[in-house]
Amino acid sequence: MSSRIAVYGELWVPIYLTREELYALPGKAAKFESWVEAYFALLRRQDALLRATLLSSLGLPAKYTLLEQWESRDACKAFARGEVFAEFAHGHSWSQVASPGRPPEAYEVVHRVLGSGEPGAAYLIDEVVGPGEGNVDVFEASRGEVYRLRREHGVGFAASLLSRFLGGGGRYLIFGGFVATGDDRRTAEVSEIQRFWHEHPREAKIVTSAIRHPQAMLMSARSEPI
Repeated sequence: MSSRIAVYGELWVPIYLTREELYALPGKAAKFESWVEAYFALLRRQDALLRATLLSSLGLPAKYTLLEQWESRDACKAFARGEVFAEFAHGHSWSQVASPGRPPEAYEVVHRVLGSGEPGAAYLIDEVVGPGEGNVDVFEASRGEVYRLRREHGVGFAASLLSRFLGGGGRYLIFGGFVATGDDRRTAEVSEIQRFWHEHPREAKIVTSAIRHPQAMLMSARSEPI
């Protein structure tokens, strides 16, 4: 399977995505966000970084998710093991303001489709595709088509991103961004998308687990939403 994706249906680029979850210590949320601002200032100077985004869970107010997209795995490793980051980490330790959540994870981006709006409402979804011949290919192709339908016909569509977990197991991370709360539901109800799911029943049934996490968009290290 290819790790190259179409952006706006034209430009093809490889994207390596990392996901890290952190919990702000009691009374330390503002200081943690200040730490991320300093970290993002460093990231903006890294040519290989495509974008980074900080999300805050709506259901778990102390929980934050940091998503970073790099040109390649090698570029990400070079930054994480380099002197520039080591110097920053020495003077900006986040351990005094936050505790780790799940272990850091790495993904390869399968689809990334952007709309024209700035996301005011966002979500992450952890999905697992069940075993079966061709299920992964069917799943990935169908989500790419749905994302393009969202861009063309959706309400307040800002961004959709599908990333494949590099540890296997049929796991995926989905990001969705919409201009306002409820735009995701209104987009799901448009006739073109409803027709797609009606005409492709298998695509809706091969997912064995889907856990949705509503998010607030806090800050980005690049101008694009995701």
